[in-house]
Amino acid sequence: MENSGKYVNEQNWQRLRKVFLIVAIIGIGLLIGGLILLISGISIDVPAMGEDGWFDETSRRNGMMFGGGVMMMFGLVMTIGGITAYFKRQLAGAAIQGAMPVAGEAINQGVHMVTPAIQQVTQTVATSVKQAGKKDIEAELARIDDLRKRGVITEEEYTRMRNNILGIN
Repeated sequence: MENSGKYVNEQNWQRLRKVFLIVAIIGIGLLIGGLILLISGISIDVPAMGEDGWFDETSRRNGMMFGGGVMMMFGLVMTIGGITAYFKRQLAGAAIQGAMPVAGEAINQGVHMVTPAIQQVTQTVATSVKQAGKKDIEAELARIDDLRKRGVITEEEYTRMRNNILGIN
């Protein structure tokens, strides 16, 4: 049964086949690279335990062998997956159509989780700005009151400055 849904119509299918082919080619490259790395790691001569360089060479050998094995594993999965999907339109269509609702739901859940946090941060920032502005006004009023009390400014200057700070003109 051929799947001709939204994500696997003929035009999209041809694009997907190219992607799957590229995935398979990358997988083959990883397989070959991993095999080379694994063989290179195996071929490293390690000095006897306790001799100079034993730990360094052993670590290097093990790292190369592990890295080669991991590369081969990923390469194998990508190659098999890419080749299978390249030839199986139904499999590709089912995978894509199955992934779309899951991805959409995950995005919706993420938005619903983030929205309250964004609103809370916005409210906190707005409150902080208000409080900072209020503290600035209070500090400025206290400063000019202190100047008036010490006789640095006159009563008229104080009133004019206070009205200016409070926005009363």
